[in-house]
Amino acid sequence: MVLLLFSSCKKSDDIAVNCEELGNAFINTYQEYLMNPTQENCEAFIQAAEDYLNGCATTLTPAQRQEYQDAIDNVDCSN
Repeated sequence: MVLLLFSSCKKSDDIAVNCEELGNAFINTYQEYLMNPTQENCEAFIQAAEDYLNGCATTLTPAQRQEYQDAIDNVDCSN
């Protein structure tokens, strides 16, 4: 039982670190897109947002997940 407890703590720590990394990537690509709104930066922003949403789904509330999904759905990289 102790091993299970430590394993679940380690997994939780890994998720937190991964979410922090994904969150930083999301913020960085968003800032880059705002400063230089090219199609490439737009697509990088969308990918980072999707990675964050998928990688951190268990740490986000349903409302937060919906907010991120709506943002992803509303970005148009074609212009």
